[in-house]
Amino acid sequence: MLSEESEMSQINFKLSDDQKYRALWMLLNPNYCEEGNWTCEYSICEVFDEYALVVSLETGNYERVYYVKNDELDSVELGDRIQVYVIDVTENEKNTLDTLRKLNGDTYELVSENLTNAEQNAENCESYSAKIDEMTETIATLNTEAEAGTEKYTALEGQYNDLNTQYSALVEENNSLKDYKHNVETQHKEAVIAEYADKLSEEVINTYKAKLDEYTVEDLDMHLAYELKKSGAAFTQPAAGYVLKDTQKSGVEEILSRYKK
Repeated sequence: MLSEESEMSQINFKLSDDQKYRALWMLLNPNYCEEGNWTCEYSICEVFDEYALVVSLETGNYERVYYVKNDELDSVELGDRIQVYVIDVTENEKNTLDTLRKLNGDTYELVSENLTNAEQNAENCESYSAKIDEMTETIATLNTEAEAGTEKYTALEGQYNDLNTQYSALVEENNSLKDYKHNVETQHKEAVIAEYADKLSEEVINTYKAKLDEYTVEDLDMHLAYELKKSGAAFTQPAAGYVLKDTQKSGVEEILSRYKK
């Protein structure tokens, strides 16, 4: 059976707030003893879970002294020290600072930078808003111009369709006139061919029939007259329906005149 002293030694005692305070005070004031002439260097303002807020009695500066508590050894070890500032604020000012600290991740660190960024973002938002308004106005203007352009395009498209219809009608009329002219000329050429059909061989007549469109009426008559001359047949009057002027030579005379010396 374990003795009472053994049982007590196995109990894990946790440091109370008062014990942490005293342990920190002793670590901060190692010269508070007879050898150190009972010199007190630091006074503790408050003790938090991770650090203690202390003030140097020599300089009057405030410091945040971090510590580590060892529950197994019931001891405290000092860590980093950071100089801090205690400012005089009213209750309303303190509430504002507490709100700002809460909004900044429970710290005052980089608050100024974050506020500057926020102000810059606000200015950027105003600039962007102005640009958006300008772009909105530009878009509205372009839409108006597009609508006017659409109306103008519709009017031009109507004019184009009208002109295209007129053009198609003119092309059709022109083709009709060409067909009519071609038919009339073909009839005259066929009349010339008929006049020489019984005087020339079928082979010669068919040769000219195949190329009928390549000759005018006058040229066809002259070529057939020349063919007739070459064949040695007697020449008669010009083709029926084709009247030569008084001053105009016959086909044979025209051809023979080219060979006169």
